[in-house]
Amino acid sequence: MRDRLAQGHLSNLQRASNWDFQALAGAGAQRHDKLGQRPLETSIILDEAHRAAQFLGLRASHAIAFHFAYVYGLLRDNGQLLDDRGGALRDHAARLSRGDVLIAISIAPYTRATVEAAEVAAKRGATILALTDSAVSPLARAARHSLLFHTAGPSFFSTLIGALALAELLVARLAASGGRAVIARLERTDDALREAGAYWDASWTRFPAADGTRGIAQ
Repeated sequence: MRDRLAQGHLSNLQRASNWDFQALAGAGAQRHDKLGQRPLETSIILDEAHRAAQFLGLRASHAIAFHFAYVYGLLRDNGQLLDDRGGALRDHAARLSRGDVLIAISIAPYTRATVEAAEVAAKRGATILALTDSAVSPLARAARHSLLFHTAGPSFFSTLIGALALAELLVARLAASGGRAVIARLERTDDALREAGAYWDASWTRFPAADGTRGIAQ
């Protein structure tokens, strides 16, 4: 039974990995690879994080970076959320090097600390993946790869729906590339959280049973 459920969950992950950027057009998502290479394979970029994947977003972009780092951490152990606590962000960026990936998020008028951290990390040899709103933004200029999204919305505040959609796509593709190992890891994580009393509903699972209910998978 568990093997059949795992196969079903794996199929769901694979379907999610087939989302394309056209499907995200409504959320204002685009892609841009300034190196002129083949269409950007985001899971491959994250796979370049042989040492660490660092997530950085300050001010309005912090929520996206936090969410991205959190869900990435459900899949892998080498993710870390960067911030400017104590004014040490530049120091943290300077410790990055080849084998590290920095996922940096910023929109106009662009947070100076985020852009400068990306520039420092790039000079150290780290791969920079920018989630930003323009191919000519200072953050995109510092990055090897950029994923773009629109920020215009019905309010006088910039919308980050496109950024969130891109983060979800990145994670879905990364999860699908991990196959059964990802399913097993998520099951272990959920078991540990339930044992720690983290969930109000201890019977909840992210993996529904064969009949579609959200009971504990047997």
